[in-house]
Amino acid sequence: METILVDMDEVITNVDFVAKVEKYLGLKLDLSGQVGYYLQDLLGDQKDAFFEQFRKENIYENSVLVPGCYDVLKRLQEHYNVYICTDYIWREMISSAGDNLRNKFNFLYEKLDFLDPRQYIFTADKSVVQGDIKIDDKVSNLMGAKKKLLFTAYHNKTLTDEELRQSGIVRVNNWADIGKVLLDGYDFPETSPISELNEMIQRLASEGTINKKMVSDGHHTFGDLYEERAYLFAALCNSFPHLSWKSRKHYDEENDPMFNGDFIAGINTPRGIVTYHLKNKYWDLFKVSERERAFKYDGCGCDIKVLESLDEEKPKVKKKSIN
Repeated sequence: METILVDMDEVITNVDFVAKVEKYLGLKLDLSGQVGYYLQDLLGDQKDAFFEQFRKENIYENSVLVPGCYDVLKRLQEHYNVYICTDYIWREMISSAGDNLRNKFNFLYEKLDFLDPRQYIFTADKSVVQGDIKIDDKVSNLMGAKKKLLFTAYHNKTLTDEELRQSGIVRVNNWADIGKVLLDGYDFPETSPISELNEMIQRLASEGTINKKMVSDGHHTFGDLYEERAYLFAALCNSFPHLSWKSRKHYDEENDPMFNGDFIAGINTPRGIVTYHLKNKYWDLFKVSERERAFKYDGCGCDIKVLESLDEEKPKVKKKSIN
């Protein structure tokens, strides 16, 4: 039998995180154009205070199953090896991961009584767990599966049918759709060659067969490009020393520790903070001020449009008149 990996949050149960954020902010959010997965990034400077309150509650205590989930999952159990695969670590509440795991376990044990607890998979990285079929609301979590079902959520509604088709993904809006696709027979779209190649690279890398840094387009390897990026970003930061910085710690180092062997460098543009994580060997390239901790993440990351706003910071050169 084929193996199915089913996501939990927003697929099996809806904890209505949107409502919790709206209640905290005291306003209604317009998510029609929301593409970011982490809704909490909309909280801005209030994020820490929100999670300090949020960590105290069991968000699954009063949660219910998504309509149709119980019956369809039970039917799938007769034809497939079904596993619930869920991430239990909130990036803002790493120290509370144990509580979250327990709360998830108790919810699944109570609500899906036909599943054996050994069919629960708790992980912080779904890419290392492979199955024939994956059902998730996050596209990246579907990679590696032969059949991919994207459960509609606020953050994936803008993905077009063509974009999904090229990656061999089928959109499902509810559990009735899942039943039709997996129980009534369905011809899955073929995955594009590029998507297949990317998935193969990820799989071989996770198996230790290849080093992704050595993957090349015939002219440059990924390793070459990452090194060139380090030198180019250092040159950019050094050109704007009054806006740039580097740090060996994240803003919230206690809950989000720095990656091993890395530091973070950034440049505070007029439209946001552009940052990159870099290996420690590049530290001395950055002739900028060192901060005890990085600035708080504002969601910009390495947005090129944000970088373009540095044009506003260029010194104005006065033109000399020619007599």
